[in-house]
Amino acid sequence: MNKFLGLWLFAFLWVLTGCGGPGSNSKPSAHSKPPAEVMQISDELELASVRLSESAEKRLGVTVTSVKHENVTDRKSYPGVLVVPPQSQSSMLAPVAGVVRSSDSAQTLAVGTKVTKDQALFSLEPIQTMESFTVGPAQRDQLKASRIALEQSKAAIQSRIDIAQAGLKAAEIERRRSEQLFQEKVGSRKRVDDAQAQENLARETLEAAQREIRTLRRVDTETEAPAPASAPPPLIQRSPLSGTVLRVQVASGQSVSAGQVLVDLVDLSRLWVRVRLPQGEVKDIDTEGFAELGLSDRTLSAMPVEGPPTADQTMATLDRYYLLENSASGLAPDQRVEVSLPLKRAGTHLVVPTASVLYDLHGGSWVYVRSKTLLYRRVRIQVELGTPDGKTVLTKGPDVGALVVVDGAAELYGIEFGND
Repeated sequence: MNKFLGLWLFAFLWVLTGCGGPGSNSKPSAHSKPPAEVMQISDELELASVRLSESAEKRLGVTVTSVKHENVTDRKSYPGVLVVPPQSQSSMLAPVAGVVRSSDSAQTLAVGTKVTKDQALFSLEPIQTMESFTVGPAQRDQLKASRIALEQSKAAIQSRIDIAQAGLKAAEIERRRSEQLFQEKVGSRKRVDDAQAQENLARETLEAAQREIRTLRRVDTETEAPAPASAPPPLIQRSPLSGTVLRVQVASGQSVSAGQVLVDLVDLSRLWVRVRLPQGEVKDIDTEGFAELGLSDRTLSAMPVEGPPTADQTMATLDRYYLLENSASGLAPDQRVEVSLPLKRAGTHLVVPTASVLYDLHGGSWVYVRSKTLLYRRVRIQVELGTPDGKTVLTKGPDVGALVVVDGAAELYGIEFGND
């Protein structure tokens, strides 16, 4: 019995030791050779490299592309807001005091209504007619003084007429007597000529005085109280521009004074984009370049214009303005947008795909460079800016032509730091 128990124990121990004891040759397992290997650092100034197997590289889908020198137009994004240009807004004012009446074409005039240039919006019935003028004490005194002066002038001219008539009669008598004496051979021819001249002078004096009296009588007639005048026709108030009603300040039947605002209009076919730039960055902006507005569904261009010199001393910013065609864009005033402005430092730069750039915990930027087949080395870079087409501009990085990892860069980073 003890013999059989010893054999059973021997067989059990033989199975536990691998069916052959410590000296037997066992078959290696499938994971004895790792798919990726982190090479040890031989120089403290160098970073560790990652070596992949062919199957691991294929499984990770690693792709590479070369570092290039490209002509990149540097741009930088800033917040902007849409505003109405001063020349695109107008206020209609009442030219005279009167009563406002809605025109036939403006029965439904309200905020947001589209109007065209020269469209009739209101009619204004003036309330100051000839019948409504009142004469005060000062005006009555002036009229009385004018009447007195007029009567005095008429009396003076009438006196001159009487004197002229008497002088004309005396000159005629003297002329006839001189002619009779001349015919009788008593008087001289000179006396006849002098008498004729005196008669002509007296006649001219009389006619001049008579013309003056006729002029005074005509003025006197015209300055009499005028007949009651009929009410003036209504004044049609037309839109000065094509646009949208922003505010309606009056209602039909309301009495307004001269200069009162009737309606505010705005033309939204063109808008300004106001961009507030930090004062320290204004010198870097290309003021002659076009701005790009990044919307959710499209990108729009705006040209620079001269706007009012405005700034914000609290935020230490300066305003720059760009003109945007808004006929078919559907944008609204006070809408906030992202604006990309061109920078002055345009030219050839070192460029890599944005997908190849990695950032560590401390904000450092890196790329993986393929130094040999299946061997990848991590290289520090300095990022200048990113472009809208998925590229990153570098101020420092690998040499032109170096192969950087695009797809699989994050996986290599995880393998290097033991996160696989």
